Amino acid sequence: PIVGVAPGPFFERVRLYEPPPGFVECPSCHDPHTENSQFLIIWNTNLATTISDLCTSCHDKTNWNFSAHNTSSAAYTEAAVQTDYGANTTDSLDCINCHNAHGGQTSPYWYLLRQIEETTCFRGAASASTGAPCHGTGAAAGGKNIETVISRSYNHPATTISGVHTNLDVLDPLYIDWFSKSHAECVDCHNPHQAKNIPARVDSGSWYPATVDANSNLVSKSGALGGVTGVEPDTEPDWAPPTSYTTYNSSVYEYQICFKCHSYYSLQDADGITIFTSPSDASVNITDQAMEFSQGNKSVHPVRFGLNSQTGSYAPKPLSSVQLKPPWNVNVGTQTMYCSDCHGADSENTTDPKGPHGSNSKFILKGTGKYWPLKSDGITPWKLSDLGGADAGSNLFCVNCHPNDRNQNNSHSENDHWNGGLVPVMACIECHVAVPHGSKRSRLIGYNTDTAPYNYSNSLQNTQFRKATGPNNYAANDCQSACHVIHSAPVPGAEP
Repeated sequence: PIVGVAPGPFFERVRLYEPPPGFVECPSCHDPHTENSQFLIIWNTNLATTISDLCTSCHDKTNWNFSAHNTSSAAYTEAAVQTDYGANTTDSLDCINCHNAHGGQTSPYWYLLRQIEETTCFRGAASASTGAPCHGTGAAAGGKNIETVISRSYNHPATTISGVHTNLDVLDPLYIDWFSKSHAECVDCHNPHQAKNIPARVDSGSWYPATVDANSNLVSKSGALGGVTGVEPDTEPDWAPPTSYTTYNSSVYEYQICFKCHSYYSLQDADGITIFTSPSDASVNITDQAMEFSQGNKSVHPVRFGLNSQTGSYAPKPLSSVQLKPPWNVNVGTQTMYCSDCHGADSENTTDPKGPHGSNSKFILKGTGKYWPLKSDGITPWKLSDLGGADAGSNLFCVNCHPNDRNQNNSHSENDHWNGGLVPVMACIECHVAVPHGSKRSRLIGYNTDTAPYNYSNSLQNTQFRKATGPNNYAANDCQSACHVIHSAPVPGAEP
């Protein structure tokens, strides 16, 4: 017996069967006595519109009405799409773009995707991505060809790992364990029912936002990230992995999406460093980014909080404005940023879709300079002598945001190292940690007792350090180091 009906424009015809909440049976949608193309219990204009009406009679997807997939007029070039469905644009095909009402290709696709995972995003209702205006090689003019960028040397493994993702991932870290179930499907970072075409956080032709402020890390700044699950650490330790998390059905901040995989939540590693064997690398160091961006650390990049709110730090907490390039030289101390302000595609300022889908640069680094901690040869560390002048060091990743002058007024404050003429060939990684998300010490300084990957090839020379009161106030006695006799004395008030 019919025990209930679902709300919607055709609720009197869509039938659910007991026991509650109701099973969908063949006659929920089909009636053999109805004379139309598919014996459907309703008919509206064409097959695509009819199927959409049937779907929305039961399914009320949050924010679907204003989503990009419900409003885009991009057209398929494959003629069979128009022939089969009586429509050929993304908005007119609606649900049929991505779903097959009679079953997906394989488990666990109980949500009935047309193709296996990312292939659905690349080709939609077409038989090949070249005939679809979606996210494959046939992307509409001005669209987002993800299929090409995600196939580059360094990427999130959406195309190399299949059959693992489930809708339960964010409810239990065991579903995204790095060793048995690691994956990065499109829907881990995007909600296709809520993603919107809204004014982009970063303008076309630009690498970074035009302006930054305290709200620059909000998901609401990017229409592509709306309605995505995420996790938030419950504690803010000093250089230790947070082990307790709150899960979010809809992330508030971009980093909450990233932390689902790049933290203890899935790594389950007590020291924050995981040696992981991946399809592209024999072994790589995966670090706990919730640990690295913790509010309790001495120094971080402001992904989670403005630096004035960094409780583990002490004055002066932020850099000065002269130590930063636009747009980062305003709202210093309160500004925040996205993880994807540093990680993204090779040519986001021209042809590539924005976001950390894939890159030919290691660590998916983006910007004019894409190399760290080694130069483009993959052998030579960056040195102080590489800096100076308008173009020198332009491939160095750090100079995307920090001035590359080597005088004492710049971000490096090299009173001793350059103006004193002592050690102009010092490597950056002799003082600074090689993973520049954060550090247990101020100004991303590392000690020679630190472990890899922060201590790159045992390059760190410092044994003691204290932060000066300003960028021009550093002196030899602020640092104890093995690099030179002038730094041999103990440092009063040194950070542990």
